[in-house]
Amino acid sequence: MRYINRGCYEADKIARKYIVRNAGSTLSGDGIWEEGALSIESATDEDGKATMTFTDMYGNTVLERKVVDKSKFCDTYYVNEQDSLTLGKYIIYFPTLENSQRSHFAYEEGVEVSFLSKDDLGIISFWNGSLLFIAPDNDYTIISSKRIDNLIEDRRYKYQENNTIYYERVIRIIPYSLYIVYEHVKQDCIKKYERILENICISERM
Repeated sequence: MRYINRGCYEADKIARKYIVRNAGSTLSGDGIWEEGALSIESATDEDGKATMTFTDMYGNTVLERKVVDKSKFCDTYYVNEQDSLTLGKYIIYFPTLENSQRSHFAYEEGVEVSFLSKDDLGIISFWNGSLLFIAPDNDYTIISSKRIDNLIEDRRYKYQENNTIYYERVIRIIPYSLYIVYEHVKQDCIKKYERILENICISERM
């Protein structure tokens, strides 16, 4: 996570959205946070000055606001980096998997874009096309399985490879013919990959 000090200025109490994309090379505004989307905690220092901390539903701090006076604030925004890719007629936005190698594969059945983490060797993959439901190559245990007919299918797996336990999650968005997968993920890295999947945004190309 990186931060941007926006300085002191006259402002209302609306929290703005910012997105960093393209491996940190592009910063752009993304409107404002919807009402009720952020939790706000307030603390007062020994001089009686208040600081408000705004956090999203995943516990990420997005804004620290120091109250200078009743109508002036000094804001620091914290921005999560995001990447984007185009698959078919869809644009997918997702938090950056840092220090990763991107690969692109085209098959008769569809197109796959994957990101291999050089730190922990976990993989995030996006697939667009006709494909049967993916499962690990090794013997596996299904941890959970959910399905909403004609909408989404979501499975989590656990399997062993070379005496190490790994986890995999496969989300199939049925109307879009999209698969979103993390695989070869160790237990102590699951939260990182879950955060990426939980913060994915998909829009249709105009």
